[in-house]
Amino acid sequence: MKTYPTLIGFEEALRIVRQAHITPLGKEKVVFSQALNRTLATDIVAPFDNPKYDVSSMDAYAFSSKDTQILITEGLELFPSDNPVENSTELALKKGCAIKTFTGARMPKNSDSLLIVEHAEIRDNKLFLKEGINLPKPNDFVRKMGQNYFQNDKLFAKGQEISAYGIGLLASLNQVFVEVMKKPRVAILSTGNELVEVGAETQNPNAIRSSNNHLLKALVESMGGIGVLYELMGDDLSAIKKSMQEALLENDMLITTGGMSMGDYDFVQVALEEMCEMQFKKARIKPGKPIAFALYKHYNITKPILALPGNPDASLMTFYLFGKILFNHLLNRGNQEDLPIMQAILEDEIMRKDTRLEFRFCSLKLKEGAWHASLEPVVYRNPKEHGVILLDEEVLHFQKGSVVKVMRLADLV
Repeated sequence: MKTYPTLIGFEEALRIVRQAHITPLGKEKVVFSQALNRTLATDIVAPFDNPKYDVSSMDAYAFSSKDTQILITEGLELFPSDNPVENSTELALKKGCAIKTFTGARMPKNSDSLLIVEHAEIRDNKLFLKEGINLPKPNDFVRKMGQNYFQNDKLFAKGQEISAYGIGLLASLNQVFVEVMKKPRVAILSTGNELVEVGAETQNPNAIRSSNNHLLKALVESMGGIGVLYELMGDDLSAIKKSMQEALLENDMLITTGGMSMGDYDFVQVALEEMCEMQFKKARIKPGKPIAFALYKHYNITKPILALPGNPDASLMTFYLFGKILFNHLLNRGNQEDLPIMQAILEDEIMRKDTRLEFRFCSLKLKEGAWHASLEPVVYRNPKEHGVILLDEEVLHFQKGSVVKVMRLADLV
């Protein structure tokens, strides 16, 4: 059996997961309006300048700055018709003339200045500057051609996630179809004789309702994947191997929970060693020590397996720490980002005995421009209001009021 690292540090575990050679998913074309939160498979460049020509950004009168003296003294003769935004022809102004030009309309030829309607006075079909108003400067209130972007500018980068704003931009480009990465299909398999599915009847007073699988499915889908729940598995090596084999053939990634400790019935790690290439097992972190990472190779495709502990907090934390990295591999997002660590003021004293790097759930509040971390009991974890404190290795005492490293849950998915 091939040897692999065990009980490694957190940074080493991160490095192994980040550098893993995992086969990216394929591409597919979707209608732009269905591309929200999808990952782009190609760059998208601007097909034209925006604006396509100089346009007015206000309802105003367009004129040439060379005719400023006429505006002040004699008044500029008004063009017989207006210049609405829907006008498709380029109008040309003669010397001493002005034209009412609406917001978004093309600036007429020979014009470079705008007198907004609030500053204009019309007498005998001539345009004058209202008394007490400063003269407009050339190009004030004019949006220049290409001010937003020029033709062939890169507007979207390969690997970028499309936001709601991006959907609007795609519509303005008339980009009906976009090429995106396929959604990762993630199989979720929870094991343990003690587990009972939600809604199932049981006479066992020691039974535990299975929550890990449903939580992980929701997290996978919040990250843009497709979560696929598999039937709960008892502690049976043959059945676990069969279910894992099926899950790996049908999906792009496998997450297991439970069966990773040192008990007589912890068979997931045995199945992994027999079926996959183990990359590491166990990390010096709390919670989450019994985590493992493996690769499954089938023909020319390599798929990731993340084996998480059965403890709900440990399962959740280890998925937060490693799940997004694996998604980035599958979605071909390129360089892996650093963890979103920031600083906060600790509102509680912490004394502990364990010397491992610890991730402790906390509530996070912004007070007077600084984040504050509190260890108040957290039952429902809101990603926008809660996070984790990173308690450094070997440090056993953290004083109230000290500055600690934290991560918001919202930044981890």
